[in-house]
Amino acid sequence: MAVRLLLLAIVAAVSFGALAVYVNSATANDPAKFIVDDSLDLPDFNPGDGVCDTSAAGPPVDCTFRAALDESNALAGPNVINFTVSNTSTLAANGPPYVIQERVTIDASANPGGFNIDATGSGGDGLTLGSGSSGSVIRGLDIENAPAGFSNLVICGGASSTIGGDPDAGVAPSGEGNAFRGAATGDGIEIVGGPLALPCDPAGSLGGHTIVGNKIGTEADGLTADGNGSSGINITGGIGADITIGGFPNLISDHGAGVGIDVAGGSADVIIQNNWIGLDANGNATDAFANLDGIHLHTDGNTVWNNRIAGGGVDPSNNPGFAGIFINANDNTIRGNCIGFDSDCDGTAGGFLLNGIDCTDGNDNIIGDGTDEGRNVIGNTDFTAVDLLTCDGNDFNGNYVGFGMDGEEGAPVAADCLLLTDSDDNQIRNSYIGNCGLVGINLLSGTGNSVGGPKVAAGDDNDGNDLGRGTDPATPDDINGFCIELAGVGGHTVRNNVMANCDVNATPDASIMITAGNLNVVQGNDITSPEDADAVAIEAPAQPGLNNGNLIASRIFRMVNASTGALPIDLDNDQVTINDAGDADPGTPTATCGAAESAN
Repeated sequence: MAVRLLLLAIVAAVSFGALAVYVNSATANDPAKFIVDDSLDLPDFNPGDGVCDTSAAGPPVDCTFRAALDESNALAGPNVINFTVSNTSTLAANGPPYVIQERVTIDASANPGGFNIDATGSGGDGLTLGSGSSGSVIRGLDIENAPAGFSNLVICGGASSTIGGDPDAGVAPSGEGNAFRGAATGDGIEIVGGPLALPCDPAGSLGGHTIVGNKIGTEADGLTADGNGSSGINITGGIGADITIGGFPNLISDHGAGVGIDVAGGSADVIIQNNWIGLDANGNATDAFANLDGIHLHTDGNTVWNNRIAGGGVDPSNNPGFAGIFINANDNTIRGNCIGFDSDCDGTAGGFLLNGIDCTDGNDNIIGDGTDEGRNVIGNTDFTAVDLLTCDGNDFNGNYVGFGMDGEEGAPVAADCLLLTDSDDNQIRNSYIGNCGLVGINLLSGTGNSVGGPKVAAGDDNDGNDLGRGTDPATPDDINGFCIELAGVGGHTVRNNVMANCDVNATPDASIMITAGNLNVVQGNDITSPEDADAVAIEAPAQPGLNNGNLIASRIFRMVNASTGALPIDLDNDQVTINDAGDADPGTPTATCGAAESAN
């Protein structure tokens, strides 16, 4: 009997050990699969033996996250790490920071609480994808509190890894997504370029990554702000294939000292799509969730489309967010975004302290593509909606400025709606512009810019803008300054635009004002000039050689109150009905003035 009991005990022990090896080890035909069942931070006893076990004694029963990663790195991928412990704080303190060096799927999304990694005591980054990590998948993790000088997730090697997934799949708080939050001075996610030392790839990230469905700068529920000390996502490298941020939205908020998404370097194009930036998980814009700026583009050829980008609470003059999108690069495409709103893209919450779109030294960018789907909606700013400084050859096409999603509800811009400074050869077309605190479109300096056009004769396409009315012409959406001001070097074209409700509070009064510049063409416009305002005025030049050779030949001038002495065309902006000594105009202007009124 005793012998039989002894044999049964031996068989039971062997069977239990065999089961443990099957669950927590590699097999001949399958990838290595390890199930983390211990919340401590202990290393594997014998990395590479295919068994996740922190102890040499007895059958393998204790598999920590570090031990599972040790085994995965020691074995050729692809490997799998799942979890039975959930919502567990694992301190990365007993060895070097967690580094992935083989292809692996780390998935805690089946656990109600996911799996938490608290990097407070790690002395490094929370988790790193290094050399050899290509094709890895990270899901259901909550990584927080990287110490000063480090980030919660660093990708410095490998290609085509996936960070996150469908936020509605799985039972973790972010579904298949992850949370990256509370880094002391670093980023939520950092994608790094070379040259680098091991365990990173010498060239750094090889690109091709997808970052989708994550909460970055908030707790996993997306309703409590817990910002990273620098940016939400910071890309300084990526070689080769495109990097995609979004698809399923990432929530990227509460980076008051940094940028929601900062594309700062690398040669891979970045696609930023369908993200919520500066909002909470319910789509509300509040100061607590604002980033310093929404998106920065410092590299060429990126695409930013269909994102919701907010800068703070109700009053943009007090909001912490400076700018929605900052462009300092070429050949980027910006389309279908709502900038300065909550997730519904209407109302007055979500505006920026400075600009909706801010371009400095950025050329040949596409901002809107002329379609309903590609329209950017920009409003609720305390300075300009769009500010182009030394930006040439950009195409601003088919956008709403100063309105919400419907093109009717006002989203006021405190200063100029569009301001161009030292910017040449830009085109502004097919856009609705209103509710501007100062000028609608201000060509402050530069040359060769086109506002509207190119319609010259019947049958030509109409690319003109609509200023001061919105999509409902019966509803005034006042522009408090000139609708269009030409103050630049010259050679601008203002063609085929419709404008009304201009210059409501400005002096001197005009819908189109030429204050400085030569050889401008103002042609084919439909101008309804308000009471006491000229339709087109040319400022008396401050010095010889200014304001010469301008062609004024608009189709229709409608004077709201012809008895006030305002003129269809006022050549020296004095509202006198005599244009010059050789032209005796017949008294006050009529309600509608003819096609080619004057040229100077």
